[in-house]
Amino acid sequence: MRPGTEPLVVVDDVTKTYHRGRPDEVRALRGVSVTVSAGEVLVIEGPSGSGKTSLLTVIGCMSRPTSGQVTIGDRRVSRLTESALTGIRRSTFGFIFQKLHLILDLSVEDNVMLPLVPTGMGAAEMKKRVDEALRAMRIEHRRTAAVGRISGGEQQRTAVARALVNAPTIIIADEPTAHLDGELSAELLAILGQLNDEGTTVVMATHDPRVTAHPAVHRRVVMQDGRIVEGGAG
Repeated sequence: MRPGTEPLVVVDDVTKTYHRGRPDEVRALRGVSVTVSAGEVLVIEGPSGSGKTSLLTVIGCMSRPTSGQVTIGDRRVSRLTESALTGIRRSTFGFIFQKLHLILDLSVEDNVMLPLVPTGMGAAEMKKRVDEALRAMRIEHRRTAAVGRISGGEQQRTAVARALVNAPTIIIADEPTAHLDGELSAELLAILGQLNDEGTTVVMATHDPRVTAHPAVHRRVVMQDGRIVEGGAG
Protein backbone atom coordinates (compact mmCIF):
# COMPACT_ATOMS: atom_id res chain seq x y z
CA MET A 1 0.00 0.00 0.00
CA ARG A 2 1.29 3.44 -0.84
CA PRO A 3 1.68 5.41 2.42
CA GLY A 4 -0.57 8.38 2.91
CA THR A 5 0.38 11.81 4.13
CA GLU A 6 -1.64 11.56 7.32
CA PRO A 7 0.56 10.90 10.38
CA LEU A 8 -0.57 7.86 12.34
CA VAL A 9 2.16 7.88 15.00
CA VAL A 10 4.20 10.90 16.05
CA VAL A 11 7.15 10.48 18.39
CA ASP A 12 8.37 13.89 19.55
CA ASP A 13 11.72 14.39 21.35
CA VAL A 14 11.37 11.14 23.31
CA THR A 15 13.89 9.87 25.82
CA LYS A 16 13.87 6.53 27.59
CA THR A 17 16.11 5.86 30.58
CA TYR A 18 16.21 2.58 32.45
CA HIS A 19 17.31 2.34 36.12
CA ARG A 20 17.40 6.12 36.55
CA GLY A 21 19.82 7.33 39.18
CA ARG A 22 21.43 3.93 39.63
CA PRO A 23 24.97 2.86 38.70
CA ASP A 24 23.51 0.70 35.93
CA GLU A 25 21.48 3.54 34.39
CA VAL A 26 20.95 3.12 30.64
CA ARG A 27 19.89 5.95 28.33
CA ALA A 28 18.23 3.92 25.60
CA LEU A 29 16.59 6.80 23.70
CA ARG A 30 18.06 10.30 23.48
CA GLY A 31 15.72 12.89 22.00
CA VAL A 32 14.16 10.71 19.30
CA SER A 33 11.60 12.18 16.89
CA VAL A 34 9.96 10.19 14.10
CA THR A 35 6.61 10.11 12.31
CA VAL A 36 4.90 7.00 10.95
CA SER A 37 2.41 7.66 8.16
CA ALA A 38 -0.81 5.69 7.73
CA GLY A 39 -0.24 2.79 5.32
CA GLU A 40 3.54 2.83 5.71
CA VAL A 41 5.93 -0.08 6.14
CA LEU A 42 8.68 1.40 8.29
CA VAL A 43 11.84 -0.41 9.32
CA ILE A 44 13.86 0.70 12.35
CA GLU A 45 17.36 -0.69 11.99
CA GLY A 46 20.59 -0.57 13.90
CA PRO A 47 22.99 -2.77 15.87
CA SER A 48 22.17 -4.35 19.21
CA GLY A 49 21.93 -1.66 21.87
CA SER A 50 21.11 1.11 19.39
CA GLY A 51 17.66 1.72 20.91
CA LYS A 52 15.48 0.29 18.15
CA THR A 53 13.56 -2.12 20.40
CA SER A 54 13.06 0.60 23.01
CA LEU A 55 11.62 2.87 20.31
CA LEU A 56 9.37 0.05 19.14
CA THR A 57 7.99 -0.52 22.66
CA VAL A 58 7.31 3.20 23.07
CA ILE A 59 5.48 3.36 19.73
CA GLY A 60 3.46 0.28 20.66
CA CYS A 61 2.47 1.67 24.07
CA MET A 62 4.28 -1.20 25.79
CA SER A 63 6.43 1.23 27.75
CA ARG A 64 6.29 4.92 28.61
CA PRO A 65 8.89 7.45 27.54
CA THR A 66 10.90 9.09 30.29
CA SER A 67 10.26 12.43 28.58
CA GLY A 68 8.80 13.65 25.33
CA GLN A 69 5.47 12.89 23.72
CA VAL A 70 3.92 10.06 21.71
CA THR A 71 0.71 10.63 19.73
CA ILE A 72 -1.32 7.79 18.21
CA GLY A 73 -3.85 9.13 15.74
CA ASP A 74 -5.19 12.24 17.48
CA ARG A 75 -4.53 11.00 21.00
CA ARG A 76 -1.52 11.83 23.15
CA VAL A 77 -0.68 8.63 25.00
CA SER A 78 2.50 9.24 26.97
CA ARG A 79 0.79 10.15 30.24
CA LEU A 80 -2.33 8.00 30.04
CA THR A 81 -3.20 5.54 32.79
CA GLU A 82 -2.08 1.94 32.42
CA SER A 83 -5.65 0.79 31.84
CA ALA A 84 -6.03 3.34 29.03
CA LEU A 85 -2.75 2.19 27.45
CA THR A 86 -3.92 -1.42 27.66
CA GLY A 87 -7.08 -0.45 25.80
CA ILE A 88 -5.06 1.25 23.06
CA ARG A 89 -2.78 -1.77 22.70
CA ARG A 90 -5.76 -4.10 22.32
CA SER A 91 -7.63 -1.92 19.84
CA THR A 92 -4.79 -0.50 17.75
CA PHE A 93 -1.81 -2.86 17.68
CA GLY A 94 -0.95 -6.41 16.73
CA PHE A 95 2.40 -7.65 18.02
CA ILE A 96 4.84 -10.14 16.47
CA PHE A 97 7.63 -10.90 18.92
CA GLN A 98 11.14 -12.12 18.16
CA LYS A 99 10.65 -15.29 20.21
CA LEU A 100 6.97 -15.61 19.17
CA HIS A 101 5.79 -16.15 22.81
CA LEU A 102 3.36 -18.86 21.81
CA ILE A 103 2.08 -21.26 24.48
CA LEU A 104 3.32 -24.60 23.23
CA ASP A 105 0.80 -26.76 25.11
CA LEU A 106 -2.19 -24.85 23.74
CA SER A 107 -3.70 -25.43 20.32
CA VAL A 108 -3.17 -23.11 17.39
CA GLU A 109 -6.69 -21.68 17.67
CA ASP A 110 -6.38 -21.12 21.43
CA ASN A 111 -3.11 -19.22 20.94
CA VAL A 112 -4.73 -17.03 18.29
CA MET A 113 -7.73 -16.37 20.52
CA LEU A 114 -5.70 -15.17 23.52
CA PRO A 115 -5.69 -11.41 22.67
CA LEU A 116 -9.49 -11.44 22.51
CA VAL A 117 -10.13 -13.11 25.87
CA PRO A 118 -9.67 -9.97 28.05
CA THR A 119 -11.93 -7.87 25.80
CA GLY A 120 -15.21 -9.44 26.91
CA MET A 121 -16.09 -10.19 23.30
CA GLY A 122 -18.85 -12.76 22.82
CA ALA A 123 -17.92 -16.36 22.00
CA ALA A 124 -19.49 -16.26 18.52
CA GLU A 125 -17.61 -13.10 17.52
CA MET A 126 -14.34 -14.49 18.93
CA LYS A 127 -14.76 -17.68 16.91
CA LYS A 128 -15.47 -15.64 13.78
CA ARG A 129 -12.35 -13.50 14.31
CA VAL A 130 -10.17 -16.57 14.96
CA ASP A 131 -11.53 -18.37 11.90
CA GLU A 132 -10.79 -15.36 9.70
CA ALA A 133 -7.24 -15.02 11.03
CA LEU A 134 -6.51 -18.72 10.59
CA ARG A 135 -7.80 -18.65 7.01
CA ALA A 136 -5.81 -15.52 6.22
CA MET A 137 -2.62 -17.27 7.35
CA ARG A 138 -3.57 -20.60 5.72
CA ILE A 139 -3.19 -22.41 9.03
CA GLU A 140 -6.82 -23.44 9.65
CA HIS A 141 -6.03 -27.12 8.92
CA ARG A 142 -3.80 -27.13 12.04
CA ARG A 143 -6.23 -25.32 14.33
CA THR A 144 -6.54 -28.15 16.88
CA ALA A 145 -2.85 -29.10 16.90
CA ALA A 146 -0.70 -28.17 19.88
CA VAL A 147 1.70 -25.40 18.86
CA GLY A 148 4.64 -27.39 20.20
CA ARG A 149 3.92 -30.10 17.59
CA ILE A 150 3.80 -27.98 14.45
CA SER A 151 6.62 -26.77 12.20
CA GLY A 152 8.53 -23.54 12.60
CA GLY A 153 6.79 -22.02 9.61
CA GLU A 154 3.40 -22.98 11.00
CA GLN A 155 4.34 -21.45 14.36
CA GLN A 156 5.28 -18.23 12.58
CA ARG A 157 1.91 -18.20 10.81
CA THR A 158 0.17 -18.80 14.12
CA ALA A 159 2.00 -15.82 15.64
CA VAL A 160 0.96 -13.59 12.73
CA ALA A 161 -2.64 -14.83 12.97
CA ARG A 162 -2.61 -13.91 16.67
CA ALA A 163 -1.37 -10.42 15.75
CA LEU A 164 -4.21 -10.06 13.24
CA VAL A 165 -7.10 -11.35 15.31
CA ASN A 166 -8.01 -7.97 16.80
CA ALA A 167 -7.99 -6.31 13.33
CA PRO A 168 -5.13 -3.94 14.24
CA THR A 169 -4.38 -0.65 12.57
CA ILE A 170 -0.65 -1.12 13.17
CA ILE A 171 1.47 -4.29 13.33
CA ILE A 172 4.56 -4.03 15.52
CA ALA A 173 7.25 -6.62 14.74
CA ASP A 174 10.46 -6.97 16.77
CA GLU A 175 13.23 -8.79 14.87
CA PRO A 176 10.61 -10.98 13.16
CA THR A 177 13.14 -12.89 11.02
CA ALA A 178 15.81 -13.38 13.69
CA HIS A 179 15.33 -17.13 14.01
CA LEU A 180 14.06 -17.91 10.51
CA ASP A 181 15.87 -19.34 7.51
CA GLY A 182 15.78 -17.57 4.17
CA GLU A 183 12.64 -19.30 2.91
CA LEU A 184 10.60 -18.61 6.06
CA SER A 185 11.86 -15.03 6.21
CA ALA A 186 10.75 -14.40 2.64
CA GLU A 187 7.36 -15.96 3.40
CA LEU A 188 6.84 -13.78 6.48
CA LEU A 189 7.83 -10.60 4.65
CA ALA A 190 5.45 -11.48 1.80
CA ILE A 191 2.64 -11.89 4.35
CA LEU A 192 3.41 -8.52 5.94
CA GLY A 193 3.53 -6.93 2.48
CA GLN A 194 0.12 -8.38 1.66
CA LEU A 195 -1.32 -7.08 4.94
CA ASN A 196 0.06 -3.65 4.12
CA ASP A 197 -1.58 -3.83 0.68
CA GLU A 198 -4.86 -4.38 2.56
CA GLY A 199 -4.32 -1.21 4.62
CA THR A 200 -2.34 -2.24 7.69
CA THR A 201 0.57 -0.06 8.79
CA VAL A 202 3.69 -2.06 9.72
CA VAL A 203 6.61 -0.99 11.94
CA MET A 204 9.53 -3.40 12.31
CA ALA A 205 12.78 -3.31 14.28
CA THR A 206 15.56 -5.34 12.70
CA HIS A 207 19.22 -5.61 11.85
CA ASP A 208 18.48 -8.15 9.10
CA PRO A 209 19.44 -6.84 5.63
CA ARG A 210 16.84 -9.20 4.09
CA VAL A 211 14.17 -7.07 5.75
CA THR A 212 15.55 -3.63 4.92
CA ALA A 213 16.04 -4.59 1.25
CA HIS A 214 12.56 -6.06 0.84
CA PRO A 215 10.42 -4.26 -1.79
CA ALA A 216 7.49 -3.96 0.65
CA VAL A 217 9.50 -1.57 2.84
CA HIS A 218 8.73 2.10 2.19
CA ARG A 219 11.22 3.74 4.54
CA ARG A 220 14.03 2.93 6.91
CA VAL A 221 15.14 4.68 10.08
CA VAL A 222 18.69 4.03 11.26
CA MET A 223 19.52 4.23 14.96
CA GLN A 224 22.81 4.42 16.79
CA ASP A 225 23.46 5.01 20.50
CA GLY A 226 19.84 5.90 21.20
CA ARG A 227 19.56 8.47 18.42
CA ILE A 228 18.18 8.46 14.89
CA VAL A 229 21.05 9.08 12.52
CA GLU A 230 19.19 8.60 9.23
CA GLY A 231 15.60 8.75 7.99
CA GLY A 232 13.79 10.38 10.91
CA ALA A 233 11.61 12.64 8.79
CA GLY A 234 8.10 11.31 8.07
